[in-house]
Amino acid sequence: MDSTIEAKLAAGLLPRHRPVKSWAGFGTGNACDGCDESILATEVEHELDFAKSPTLRLHATCEAIWRGLVAETQPATPQSAHMTMSLLSAEQLRQQIRVRLAQERLPAIVVGIYKTHQGTGRPCLVCLREIGPTQMEYEVDGVSVVLIAHEACYALWREESVSRRQEKRP
Repeated sequence: MDSTIEAKLAAGLLPRHRPVKSWAGFGTGNACDGCDESILATEVEHELDFAKSPTLRLHATCEAIWRGLVAETQPATPQSAHMTMSLLSAEQLRQQIRVRLAQERLPAIVVGIYKTHQGTGRPCLVCLREIGPTQMEYEVDGVSVVLIAHEACYALWREESVSRRQEKRP
């Protein structure tokens, strides 16, 4: 799969720049622009919108591979963009998320459907730090409210929400 996406990037069939917006939800049967296989209704489909390129539809794995390959070609991110994880290690932040979920001070992610876009300066619900314009901002649908998080914070928050739901099952 990696080689297919690399070949498509080299041939100019996939964009080498970040999307303006992206969404994720259940597959709709469309072909994945990364591997050309159908994205089934039981799989996550990422839809990426670009200013000057066609919309991409990718499996979650293909999207992660594409982002990794594109990130390799992007200029280095300024050190200030790493503030989310520089104050706490990933494990410390994960522990903080577990405590806040247990105390119901942080809502659990139930559906997991989100959209992403460049940061707008709003604070992350997880780490409470600003999400700057050089960072990706994840919007999660909450009950009557949109919840905002950094990309790394969202990933940990989602993992802990899923883990918490599995622990509660009989």
